[in-house]
Amino acid sequence: MIQLICQSRTYQLSIRPNKWNEDDKLNYSHAIARRLPAETLFDAVFKVTGSIPHISGAKPGELATQLSDPTMDAGSGLLATLGRPARQSACECERNQRHPPGAVMALLSGATISEAIDEPTNAIAKLVQSEKDDRKLVNDIFLRVVNRPATDKETESTLALLSSVDTDHTQITNQLAPLEVKMVPVIVDLTKQREQAIAKAKADLATYDDMTKSMKAEARQTSAEPDRYQAGGVEGL
Repeated sequence: MIQLICQSRTYQLSIRPNKWNEDDKLNYSHAIARRLPAETLFDAVFKVTGSIPHISGAKPGELATQLSDPTMDAGSGLLATLGRPARQSACECERNQRHPPGAVMALLSGATISEAIDEPTNAIAKLVQSEKDDRKLVNDIFLRVVNRPATDKETESTLALLSSVDTDHTQITNQLAPLEVKMVPVIVDLTKQREQAIAKAKADLATYDDMTKSMKAEARQTSAEPDRYQAGGVEGL
């Protein structure tokens, strides 16, 4: 059945419309681009990077599509950010397939994505260590991520970006070294000021506690006096 569907003309239609069907969303005249579901997108990131997912409440390596509890999520809440439903109903409308800015930023620079990419033992890190030819490395990463070879233009752009990254890293490192030396006395002074502020706050708090002890005692005594008067009045009657 899956083979029959995938080989059908309807399934293989392009998402690029023409001037006659660009406004058609009902008659299957062209494919409609849809974002991957949150769970599939999450698992795809770890499949591409070769990292091990660590989902809160799940076993290490367990995929998002294998989770039985909708409350389980990545540490950064990525699944919820990408629109995974709470499964309070069986309606597909509960799933949010929109592209809010939060979801876009989570995919660009979120903690879960960064951890998957930065894991020192993932497949991409091993590929970088084993492949010394940068051109082959760029092509291998394109094959891994987008499932096609890199074009000549993409290869040249990526190589230029790699060289600029190295240059930027060197410049930043050279600027950082003297700045760290310059900031040592400033950090010491700020640390001293912070400790003095904490000590003063503790002293003020102790003084406040001493002041409120007598006030609390007087308040308890005042609140007890009407009871004594009332008891005396009852005994007098």
